[in-house]
Amino acid sequence: MSRKSKILIVDDEPDNIRILAESLIGDYKLIGATSGQEALECISKEEHPDLILLDIMMRGMNGYEVIKQLKADQKTRDIPVIFITAMGRELNEVRGFELGAVDYVIKPFSPAAVSARVRTHLELKYYREHLERSVHERTEKIAESNKRLRNEVLKRKQTEEQLEEVIEQRTLDLQNALGEVKAVNEQLRKEIAERNETEEKIKKAYSLLSSTIESVAEAIVVVDKYQNLIAFNKKFIEIWRLSEEWAKIPKSRERFVQMVKQLKDPATFINRVRELTDNLDTEAHEIFAMQDGRIFECYARPYRIGDKSVGRVYSYLDITESEKNLTSLRESKICLEMLLDLSDDFLFIFDTGGYVRYANDEATRRLGYSEAELKGKHIVDLHPPDSRGKILADFEGILSGEKKIWNIPLLTRDGSRISVESAISPRYAHSRQGRNEKGQVVFGISRPIRESAQTEEPIQSAEPG
Repeated sequence: MSRKSKILIVDDEPDNIRILAESLIGDYKLIGATSGQEALECISKEEHPDLILLDIMMRGMNGYEVIKQLKADQKTRDIPVIFITAMGRELNEVRGFELGAVDYVIKPFSPAAVSARVRTHLELKYYREHLERSVHERTEKIAESNKRLRNEVLKRKQTEEQLEEVIEQRTLDLQNALGEVKAVNEQLRKEIAERNETEEKIKKAYSLLSSTIESVAEAIVVVDKYQNLIAFNKKFIEIWRLSEEWAKIPKSRERFVQMVKQLKDPATFINRVRELTDNLDTEAHEIFAMQDGRIFECYARPYRIGDKSVGRVYSYLDITESEKNLTSLRESKICLEMLLDLSDDFLFIFDTGGYVRYANDEATRRLGYSEAELKGKHIVDLHPPDSRGKILADFEGILSGEKKIWNIPLLTRDGSRISVESAISPRYAHSRQGRNEKGQVVFGISRPIRESAQTEEPIQSAEPG
């Protein structure tokens, strides 16, 4: 592409916009909006973005309301939208894809994953628009060619009728008319050659479609409205464990049977395919189990030529390991939260701005706040005003990797003080490439100082390692 693609990032947390922007900066033209209303105003006033990263849970107008307005407008309905959502929240993925989203990005963000998803959907958008333009242009040329052919045939017929009426009287006129017929035939040959050339270009466009689907990670199959094969990639054959002869089976029903017999619940799958075949303009997302224990995720989208849906594109992904890992993570998270809530110490997690992102039950109970009230409070608001300077200075050092031990009281909601000894240290998210500075949080433990403090275990032993 000769110009940089324009990406609109919509999130009511500026830090999230900054993190996403840092993942994409340099490759794209980036703009940000901190509310759904601001995003819609930005789109209406400026050149439309090529792709939108849209947070679901925003104050005021949420992501679902924004995408509904975008898809209701003919001018913006084709802009790809990738939803942003937080890990641990219940995702209504079906709703998101039914509303028109093309993908999800999970918080905390993986810069490589964000960049790859954005790049993939921009490339798909480009190739789809290019293919639609090419097919539309070729269709118009074929229609024009057919019109010229009909006109020339009509002209030829009229000429021949005239020749039949005057053949005996006007031999010379007949010879001239034969010359005209030859010219018409030559024109017809030229137009047929042009039509063949157009058909060849359409074949190349289908070849480009095949190359595109081979480049993606998902298993792809494209069928017409009668379930006849148009295209598929090697990944489709691999994950469905089909033979090389499968595509050569003449009847679509027999090919379908070889797929269905691998499913744990074939009846539900068959009924769903029938529904989608009867409603080609709808999109769908399904998850189904195989008899061998694997779990597949399927996205069904219309296959369009111009504005007309002529078939379906099915993409399949083996999410067996992902589902197992997600279940394990959920169980681990529940166990960790139970352990934290059983502690007699005050446990806090702060973001890099110093705001509370988590506090255990003991902290909320002793400080007199509800969980919702404590979440989002700044660290300096939890301590006496005269300690503000030290806390802010120490916090900068903590973000640089230092660990701090404080003997600064905590303030309760009613203003009373609790004497505590606190250990504060940074924590980082890790990936296969090592520590990720963008995933940094600050972990704090505050232990109340009792009268028999000399017998208490030093807080250093409870300090995060």
